[in-house]
Amino acid sequence: TFDDGSLARAIADGDGQATSKRHMMLARAVRSQQVTVSTCVGAGMEMLDDHRFTRVLVDECSQAVEPSALIPLSRHCERLVVIGDHRQLPATVISNHCQRLGLGRSLFEALIDARTTAPVLLTEQRRMHSSISAFPNQAFYNSALVNAVDDADRPPIAGFPWPGDGDCRVALVDVSTRHGSDGALGGGYETKHGLSRMNTTEARLLVDAILPIVQCGNVAPEEIGILTAYTAQKRELKREVAKRVQAGVPGAAQLHKVTVDTIDGFQGMEKELIMFSATRSNRDGTIGFLADARRMNVMLTRAQRGVIVFADGEVLRSRGGFTSFWGDWIDWVEKRNAWFPYTELEERQKSPEMQAALEAARQTAAAAPAAGGTWVEVQSEEHGTYYW
Repeated sequence: TFDDGSLARAIADGDGQATSKRHMMLARAVRSQQVTVSTCVGAGMEMLDDHRFTRVLVDECSQAVEPSALIPLSRHCERLVVIGDHRQLPATVISNHCQRLGLGRSLFEALIDARTTAPVLLTEQRRMHSSISAFPNQAFYNSALVNAVDDADRPPIAGFPWPGDGDCRVALVDVSTRHGSDGALGGGYETKHGLSRMNTTEARLLVDAILPIVQCGNVAPEEIGILTAYTAQKRELKREVAKRVQAGVPGAAQLHKVTVDTIDGFQGMEKELIMFSATRSNRDGTIGFLADARRMNVMLTRAQRGVIVFADGEVLRSRGGFTSFWGDWIDWVEKRNAWFPYTELEERQKSPEMQAALEAARQTAAAAPAAGGTWVEVQSEEHGTYYW
């Protein structure tokens, strides 16, 4: 709007004043507008030194370290609104020393703790089926949330035996060796990988379980998220997905569209289906930073239509002496008959009833109009078979 062509000419000519001209143009733009949007750190730019921002709104304030949130306040702030959720993940602080000194606490949390003013809770949740929101609401929000989404708009995802004939959209699939006859599931114990953790058996079983769901076509692969708390397990899950795509396993061609990420990397996003790999399975019953209630809360609240947790249930319940909500969550799913061993999941997915339901879902999906163009199979020496 403000470029008369001089800036483009200055850049093309290598004019050293191009940067200052750009700053002058941005300053003109800021002066002409009522609202300026920037990052917290960006609010400290020198070009804004002559401006007064008496009203400041900081979004996602609970994910910003306090020093960065203070920068926009230094611009003559008189009225402040901070938005966030201190019951979910905070800003990432790598230094343990800085964490101990309090850098991990956000301005949002500081204001809550100081009780400077009564916080306003947005009470309507518009994402999840009511059975998904039930436990987080009870455990983390004192049952203050109300469901503003119709459960009829969150139909069950085909290809998985949801508890309560589909009324409960939360399930725990236990992949520990204790649940297999004569250790049928093999050595499912976690292994250490650098500073991270991985569980190859759990990764394999989770990806096997997702195949019938993808084959049904009742949910788009792009609307499925596989989450874990550990970067090593994220790599292992991606390896298992790639292995099935390259092997040409029936139904696996679309698996490359499924999102695989860590909980921390996925915060703020959502999918129709979330499958979670807890990874931890050890004789000591330790779960490490998996015990963090905020990380747990993020994972449990990303899905619209279903959450499936793959884990060693007894390890989650024992929590290795940590104060954790996992024991309460295990009790919650157990009361709803939503905790079953992987061997039982296999039996259910192979049952005549489930196979008939799978076939019906496939036919329904096949009859639906295509959302895009035709997929073409491509052979690559480097990547194997993939689809474009």
